[in-house]
Amino acid sequence: HWPHWSHWPTRLILMEIQQEGHWNRWLESCHPLKAGSLPAILHIGMEKTGSTAIQSWLAKERTALAESGWHVPTSLGLTNHRQISFLGYDQERRDDGTDRRSIRTNQDLLRLQGEILERLREETIKALDANQHALLLSTELASSRLTHTREIKRLFNAFRAAGIGPILVVLFRRDPTSLIESRHSTAIQHEGWMAPHPPPPGTPLADLFGNQVDLERRWMEAVKATSDTALDVYRYTSKALVTGSS
Repeated sequence: HWPHWSHWPTRLILMEIQQEGHWNRWLESCHPLKAGSLPAILHIGMEKTGSTAIQSWLAKERTALAESGWHVPTSLGLTNHRQISFLGYDQERRDDGTDRRSIRTNQDLLRLQGEILERLREETIKALDANQHALLLSTELASSRLTHTREIKRLFNAFRAAGIGPILVVLFRRDPTSLIESRHSTAIQHEGWMAPHPPPPGTPLADLFGNQVDLERRWMEAVKATSDTALDVYRYTSKALVTGSS
């Protein structure tokens, strides 16, 4: 049961303090840091787990977060840092994101990736110059678009090239069975599937986007293959979810 509304502020403040303490302990474990390198917390969704609310809060509180040492980039998307997902793309990858940007050839994609990498590098330099202690990045497109371990590793390599590291990946999950229908509509029909008739939920192609168990496994594989990344997974219990909402 949800607590009475009058108890929410205290509970939410306590949760925020506990979370900040956890992330600060992770930051402390990152030291000593390589000169010119900045740690980053990367929130990757999944969709339908409150990602939009998190991103709206980050955008609204950008100034206050900066005063506390957390840099929230603006040049990678004002609310959703969706551009960084392109950094992990295979060269032959084509979806609605590349289509909207008129990406037709491998060279077109390489050019786009170079531009995004330069923006990410500039954000890192800006944060270091302002003595910020970490980047905060959020895009659920990282989890819905990067469907292979090699793409996730490529994203990590791009981060390192931009002077970022170590990296803490944050993933929110809910029950895969109850989520498959909504994941099918958001991640396949509207976010990346170019075929006129998307595969039905439960099929292998649909599971590339909708199978959270496999998604977590791929990110864990990529994290284990590196020495400067970690993965936090937060699972919603069924009692915490309300039908039709995140």
